[in-house]
Amino acid sequence: MAYDGNALQANQDKDLASKNEANKLARDIKPMPSVVDPIRKEACRYDLKIFCETYYPDAVYMGWSKTHLQYLKNLQIVILEGGRIAEAMARGGGKSTLAKIASQWAILYGHRKFIVLAGAAVDSSELLMKSIKEDLLTNGLLLEDFPSACHAFVKLDGEARKQGGQLYEGEKTKIEWGTKSVMFPRIKGSESYGSCIMVASIDKNIRGQAISINGKTIRPDLVLLDDPQTDESAASALQTRKRMKTINGAFAGLGGPGVKISMLMPCTIIQKGDLADQILNNKLWRGNVSGLLESMPGEGCSEDERIAIDKHWDEYRIIQECEEDEDSFDNATEYYKINRHIMDKGAVADWTERFNHDEISAIQNAMNLKIFNEPAFWAEYMNQPMTEDLGERRLSTGEVLEQLNHRVRLTVPLACNVITSHIDVHDDVLYYLVLAVDDNFSGSIIDYGTYPKQSTRNFVKRTAINTLATTYPAMGTEARIRTGVKYLLEKLGGTVYKRDDNTAMHINKILVDCGYKADEVYSAIAASGVTQAIAARGMGIKASGKPMSEYKKEVGTVKGHHWRIPNTKKNHGLRHVQVDTNYWKSFVHNRFFTTQGDKGNMSLWGDKISDHENIANHIAKSENWIKNEAMGREVHEWFVLPTGRQDNHWFDTLVGACCAASIVGVQFGTEMVVVKKRKVKRVKMSDRIKQRQRA
Repeated sequence: MAYDGNALQANQDKDLASKNEANKLARDIKPMPSVVDPIRKEACRYDLKIFCETYYPDAVYMGWSKTHLQYLKNLQIVILEGGRIAEAMARGGGKSTLAKIASQWAILYGHRKFIVLAGAAVDSSELLMKSIKEDLLTNGLLLEDFPSACHAFVKLDGEARKQGGQLYEGEKTKIEWGTKSVMFPRIKGSESYGSCIMVASIDKNIRGQAISINGKTIRPDLVLLDDPQTDESAASALQTRKRMKTINGAFAGLGGPGVKISMLMPCTIIQKGDLADQILNNKLWRGNVSGLLESMPGEGCSEDERIAIDKHWDEYRIIQECEEDEDSFDNATEYYKINRHIMDKGAVADWTERFNHDEISAIQNAMNLKIFNEPAFWAEYMNQPMTEDLGERRLSTGEVLEQLNHRVRLTVPLACNVITSHIDVHDDVLYYLVLAVDDNFSGSIIDYGTYPKQSTRNFVKRTAINTLATTYPAMGTEARIRTGVKYLLEKLGGTVYKRDDNTAMHINKILVDCGYKADEVYSAIAASGVTQAIAARGMGIKASGKPMSEYKKEVGTVKGHHWRIPNTKKNHGLRHVQVDTNYWKSFVHNRFFTTQGDKGNMSLWGDKISDHENIANHIAKSENWIKNEAMGREVHEWFVLPTGRQDNHWFDTLVGACCAASIVGVQFGTEMVVVKKRKVKRVKMSDRIKQRQRA
């Protein structure tokens, strides 16, 4: 039989055409499911609130607050009509969730074609996009009523590589399923035809964004700026100016020449003059500010009523701080329940359903946040940041580093008769510090470090390589802490320190932080056999609080200078010391303003600046204070700086070591030394570089 090349080619072409057709049919996502409930879908078309309640009932399980309703109204106005609105809401109020839902509503009904969701940083923006994609794939009600939008994404089966070849009725859907953008399928009749949701970061380039649909250029028509500042940027005037410039320039210009783009910014005021504060007071924006409480307890009440209300809340706080058993918060709640009719007077909650399972009202929840961290409460939950008193000096890293005393590590100055230590306890790393103190309360830091020891001087706890987990890999968290604390106690308790006159000395008192994992700390102290060790718990007593000197004297309780050792009646027979951290942090802070050789000075071993920059940052950069006056007292109330980027653990250990010296019996007087005004010798950056090079 003769070879027929033409017939063979024809068969191959036919086979290829058949395979191509089969492949084309496999890539085609038809048939398109029908809308399950058209009436339900239509009811939400022009009502964002009903859309939230219908398609995202879990997002509103605690009901709506007055602020939520105002926020939804503003979201709807911006999406349907345009404009620029800034909405300052309490932290944790769901503003990001509602912004995400609103963007879906706008796209699914065709109210908007191209939305940009901008966050404070790349990570937060990408997390927002991840959440949106998860909704489009898993929200059953959206899948039922918006098949022309969601069906194409579901048919990808989680494989983004399929998006380029996906078809519907023979035409490419041209969907996009990326980490930073979602392009909706081009399906005839779909209200979301070719629409786009893109996430961006305010600290990255966003200019020139556009998509093309059937030859027509589509630019962004709505920007949702979701909390566009970080704690760090809010504290920096330079970063605030840069972000303001980006909003007024790059984001405002996304719509193209001559187009005033719609913008909405849910935000929180972190401090006066930050980005949110400036925009809320900008005439180009409509601004609304709200907090957890519309009014505080005592507002609008008589003077006598306010005194009674303040007294009850002060007693409530003391119950929380002084009770040491596990039911202490229950006791405070019981007190609130009995006296609520007085304590709530004048207070109005914005979101009455917002409180935890162990609380009984939104007012109690708000006041608990205020008691826990007052500066954060006023800034993050009330959008009324406290104005700091800048009339008194703040300690700088350079001023700490000026106090290097050129001594050899682990050696004790001749005048010092007492050595103390403090251990700060965490899941992964234990921090410790050893302090030598003389009779005038002048202190010399003779040692500090971590267990496990780190391989580099400059590190932060969250990135520590050597941890309790790597040291004790077979143990659980509690066992690691117990074992690590026991080891460190035995090491510190057994160390012999040499004074300048060759006298051998041991540590007189070691405090171990028991504010976290108290049971493990008590167990480790008992197992170590180190008799000079005692558990310690910090209490930041505020100006409105009762000082420890006024606490009721109880049998078995020992009271000292801003510290007390309660009896063991309510603590299962376990002894511990309560420390007024607001007082002792101020005490430590002032020690570094005195000159070496003067009474009450604090110094640090060594002569190389590069050796001690990390601890200097812990002491000077991790916390700040606000001066408050109440009840005839003036108190510096300390709080951790909101950036969360600078560890404070060696600061805590130094504070604990100073208090331990007072427990041993070292006295400074009834009040702290008055800070002497002196010319501060600044450490030049060039000197620091030379020190590093020599090191």
